[in-house]
Amino acid sequence: MSNFVALVLVGLLLYGASRFNKYWQSVKAKQEQAEGVQQDKGPTVLPGLPQTMEASLQAAQKQGANGLRNWLKQYRAFVQDPRLAQIELDFVVLVAMSDRGEAQRVFQSVQARVQPGSPLFDRVKKLEKSYQ
Repeated sequence: MSNFVALVLVGLLLYGASRFNKYWQSVKAKQEQAEGVQQDKGPTVLPGLPQTMEASLQAAQKQGANGLRNWLKQYRAFVQDPRLAQIELDFVVLVAMSDRGEAQRVFQSVQARVQPGSPLFDRVKKLEKSYQ
Protein backbone atom coordinates (compact mmCIF):
# COMPACT_ATOMS: atom_id res chain seq x y z
CA MET A 1 0.00 0.00 0.00
CA SER A 2 2.80 2.43 0.86
CA ASN A 3 4.39 1.63 -2.53
CA PHE A 4 1.14 2.57 -4.24
CA VAL A 5 0.95 5.89 -2.34
CA ALA A 6 4.58 6.65 -3.22
CA LEU A 7 3.88 5.88 -6.89
CA VAL A 8 0.83 8.18 -6.89
CA LEU A 9 2.84 10.97 -5.25
CA VAL A 10 5.62 10.62 -7.83
CA GLY A 11 3.02 10.71 -10.61
CA LEU A 12 1.43 13.86 -9.17
CA LEU A 13 4.85 15.44 -8.81
CA LEU A 14 5.68 14.72 -12.46
CA TYR A 15 2.31 16.04 -13.59
CA GLY A 16 2.79 19.23 -11.56
CA ALA A 17 6.29 19.68 -12.99
CA SER A 18 4.99 19.35 -16.55
CA ARG A 19 2.21 21.89 -15.90
CA PHE A 20 4.70 24.30 -14.39
CA ASN A 21 6.99 23.84 -17.40
CA LYS A 22 4.12 24.70 -19.79
CA TYR A 23 3.30 27.79 -17.73
CA TRP A 24 6.94 28.89 -17.71
CA GLN A 25 7.21 28.45 -21.49
CA SER A 26 4.16 30.68 -21.99
CA VAL A 27 5.66 33.35 -19.71
CA LYS A 28 8.91 33.24 -21.68
CA ALA A 29 7.04 33.49 -24.98
CA LYS A 30 5.15 36.58 -23.75
CA GLN A 31 8.42 38.20 -22.66
CA GLU A 32 10.05 37.47 -26.03
CA GLN A 33 7.01 38.86 -27.83
CA ALA A 34 7.15 42.04 -25.75
CA GLU A 35 10.86 42.40 -26.54
CA GLY A 36 10.03 41.88 -30.22
CA VAL A 37 7.51 44.71 -30.12
CA GLN A 38 10.11 46.98 -28.55
CA GLN A 39 12.64 45.97 -31.21
CA ASP A 40 10.04 46.60 -33.91
CA LYS A 41 10.44 50.30 -33.36
CA GLY A 42 14.10 49.90 -34.16
CA PRO A 43 16.96 51.94 -32.89
CA THR A 44 15.96 55.50 -32.11
CA VAL A 45 19.05 57.08 -33.60
CA LEU A 46 19.81 56.05 -37.15
CA PRO A 47 22.14 58.07 -39.33
CA GLY A 48 20.68 60.56 -41.76
CA LEU A 49 19.10 63.24 -39.58
CA PRO A 50 21.09 66.31 -38.50
CA GLN A 51 21.16 66.55 -34.72
CA THR A 52 19.79 70.09 -34.88
CA MET A 53 16.52 68.78 -36.36
CA GLU A 54 15.86 66.17 -33.69
CA ALA A 55 13.84 68.51 -31.47
CA SER A 56 11.56 69.61 -34.31
CA LEU A 57 11.00 65.95 -35.27
CA GLN A 58 9.99 65.04 -31.73
CA ALA A 59 7.59 67.98 -31.60
CA ALA A 60 6.03 66.88 -34.91
CA GLN A 61 5.66 63.30 -33.67
CA LYS A 62 3.76 64.54 -30.63
CA GLN A 63 1.29 66.25 -32.99
CA GLY A 64 0.46 62.94 -34.67
CA ALA A 65 0.04 62.15 -38.34
CA ASN A 66 -0.65 65.72 -39.48
CA GLY A 67 2.35 67.09 -37.63
CA LEU A 68 4.62 64.43 -39.06
CA ARG A 69 3.18 64.97 -42.57
CA ASN A 70 3.95 68.69 -42.36
CA TRP A 71 7.41 68.02 -40.96
CA LEU A 72 8.21 65.63 -43.81
CA LYS A 73 7.02 68.17 -46.40
CA GLN A 74 9.22 70.84 -44.88
CA TYR A 75 12.38 68.89 -44.02
CA ARG A 76 12.46 65.79 -46.29
CA ALA A 77 15.27 67.29 -48.40
CA PHE A 78 17.53 67.51 -45.33
CA VAL A 79 17.01 63.92 -44.13
CA GLN A 80 18.65 60.85 -45.65
CA ASP A 81 18.04 57.13 -45.40
CA PRO A 82 17.91 55.10 -43.21
CA ARG A 83 16.49 57.74 -40.85
CA LEU A 84 14.14 59.10 -43.51
CA ALA A 85 12.72 55.62 -44.02
CA GLN A 86 12.29 55.19 -40.26
CA ILE A 87 10.40 58.48 -39.98
CA GLU A 88 8.23 57.61 -42.98
CA LEU A 89 7.39 54.20 -41.48
CA ASP A 90 6.32 55.95 -38.28
CA PHE A 91 4.14 58.21 -40.44
CA VAL A 92 2.64 55.19 -42.25
CA VAL A 93 1.56 53.64 -38.96
CA LEU A 94 0.07 56.93 -37.75
CA VAL A 95 -1.80 57.84 -40.94
CA ALA A 96 -3.13 54.34 -41.73
CA MET A 97 -6.34 54.81 -39.75
CA SER A 98 -7.32 58.07 -41.42
CA ASP A 99 -5.90 57.69 -44.95
CA ARG A 100 -5.13 54.12 -45.95
CA GLY A 101 -4.25 55.11 -49.53
CA GLU A 102 -1.56 57.53 -48.42
CA ALA A 103 -0.20 54.96 -45.97
CA GLN A 104 0.11 52.39 -48.76
CA ARG A 105 1.73 54.91 -51.13
CA VAL A 106 4.34 55.99 -48.58
CA PHE A 107 4.96 52.39 -47.51
CA GLN A 108 5.62 51.30 -51.09
CA SER A 109 8.07 54.17 -51.49
CA VAL A 110 9.94 53.11 -48.35
CA GLN A 111 9.81 49.44 -49.31
CA ALA A 112 11.45 50.20 -52.66
CA ARG A 113 14.36 51.96 -50.91
CA VAL A 114 15.01 49.56 -48.02
CA GLN A 115 17.35 46.75 -48.98
CA PRO A 116 18.21 43.51 -47.13
CA GLY A 117 20.80 44.28 -44.49
CA SER A 118 19.25 47.63 -43.66
CA PRO A 119 18.43 48.16 -39.98
CA LEU A 120 14.80 48.71 -41.06
CA PHE A 121 14.44 45.64 -43.27
CA ASP A 122 12.79 43.52 -40.54
CA ARG A 123 10.31 46.29 -39.72
CA VAL A 124 9.37 46.67 -43.40
CA LYS A 125 8.80 42.91 -43.68
CA LYS A 126 6.56 42.94 -40.60
CA LEU A 127 4.47 45.80 -41.98
CA GLU A 128 4.38 44.45 -45.52
CA LYS A 129 1.18 42.42 -45.18
CA SER A 130 -0.70 45.34 -43.68
CA TYR A 131 0.11 47.86 -46.39
CA GLN A 132 0.16 45.91 -49.66
